[in-house]
Amino acid sequence: MAVGLRDMAVGLRDVAVSLRDVALGLPDVAVSLRDDALGLRDVALGLRDVAVGLPDVAVSLRDVEVLLREVDLPPSG
Repeated sequence: MAVGLRDMAVGLRDVAVSLRDVALGLPDVAVSLRDDALGLRDVALGLRDVAVGLPDVAVSLRDVEVLLREVDLPPSG
């Protein structure tokens, strides 16, 4: 029985060490998650900027289309 209790104590010590290691790693996980959140925010801001610029692109393309219609091209062939 003493051997069983000793083995149990060793196992509990190993669990405690593992839990300590997990606890020590949690700040790194938190920093990584924060960095990920900041990166996602930057992506969202970039996508918003793209969306804001799309109407200008559409206007420019329409202007190019109008100019191309006005250009007299010589007949091909």
